[in-house]
Amino acid sequence: MPKKHHASIAVLILIVASLLYVYEFYLRVIPSVITENLMRDLNINAHQLGVISSMFYVSYTFMQIPAGLLVDRFGPRRLLTVATIICAIATMLSGSATNQSTAAISRFLIGFGSSFAYACPLLVAKYWFSSNRFAMIGGCIQALGALGAIIGNEPVAYLTENIGWRQTCLKSGIFGLLLALVIWLIVRDKPTQPQRHHHAMQQMKESKRLKVVIQNPQTWFVAIMGFCYWAPMTVFAELWGRTFITQTHGISITQASLMMSWVWVGVALGGPIFGWLSNRINSRKKPIYLSYIIMLLTTYSLIYTPINNSIIIDMGLFFFGFASAAQCVTFGLVSDNNPRNVIGTAIGLNNMAVIAGGIILQPLVSSLLEYFTADHVTNAETVFNLVDFQSAFILMPICTLIGLLTCICLVKETNARSLY
Repeated sequence: MPKKHHASIAVLILIVASLLYVYEFYLRVIPSVITENLMRDLNINAHQLGVISSMFYVSYTFMQIPAGLLVDRFGPRRLLTVATIICAIATMLSGSATNQSTAAISRFLIGFGSSFAYACPLLVAKYWFSSNRFAMIGGCIQALGALGAIIGNEPVAYLTENIGWRQTCLKSGIFGLLLALVIWLIVRDKPTQPQRHHHAMQQMKESKRLKVVIQNPQTWFVAIMGFCYWAPMTVFAELWGRTFITQTHGISITQASLMMSWVWVGVALGGPIFGWLSNRINSRKKPIYLSYIIMLLTTYSLIYTPINNSIIIDMGLFFFGFASAAQCVTFGLVSDNNPRNVIGTAIGLNNMAVIAGGIILQPLVSSLLEYFTADHVTNAETVFNLVDFQSAFILMPICTLIGLLTCICLVKETNARSLY
């Protein structure tokens, strides 16, 4: 096969293999767009909504390491297809939900299917591309995820306003089934020529790899930083941010959803930029310092400063997402701090910590919102005021500050090089 033709096929396969990652981010942010609809039609409060939304992260988080093992065993093509079908059917199930239990089960299943969305295209990249492009490809896949989140904001808000949230979920599920068919027809696990494997990694048992990783204190310090990066994102960008803007600034659902898209534009640009900066200056900690400071400034400005100019709000949302995207540097840091033959396990554990924010902070912030609105809730619907959000959202800057202090006091600089 000519080299140019092989490269074109490889790019096509990688793009299609990455579509589940786009789709799962689209599904991930839907609850933030239809918050009021869910609370009204399912007759649930803010705490119950937070529990429903967090079920995505429960399955997604604890499937990270098993997903990697399953992909190694069965290959990306089959698992991507099955995982996309699971996400699609679960989305249609959420559209027919009439109670909290059904909605929670559907989010759990979406998280389960989505847990394969990042590992599979990375394995495709491993087989179809040279190793020196692996990091760049990983950053591009993360940028595609942000694209899915952007698609899941204004378009979903538009569809919800015109055909209702249930029909929106149904059509999103049907699209997912078509996507699964495309993945099955186009994606191939590896080129036809035989591939060489890393025998040292194969010879080490999974239990031993995990032991090496968890006994390294730096693994846990880096994981804390990863958690502190993304936990505020799960609260603001994936659940309550759009409601915060509509109810405190008097902005329409569609316009607020469009404004929230700036968070994901920031994520799409921030990941590659912070990754490049880390390698350029040979430092992991300096980009982390910078990003945490930006996060502190933007969260404070967005939540506690009386800003009514939509352009300034858009800028704040952009830089919030931009800074949050620096969590990609934690993956380089955890790789630097662990031996080569356990890096995959270390990355899986760090990814669990990053996404675990949805399990912990979403229900906690939602419960605080429910507590602070108890004295002025109406029978028709729950209406939050600015003080309610400011009181509940205090956990966001606290979380960011913990991450910054962890980086300053506990994490060792690796100068962007492996310590092994």
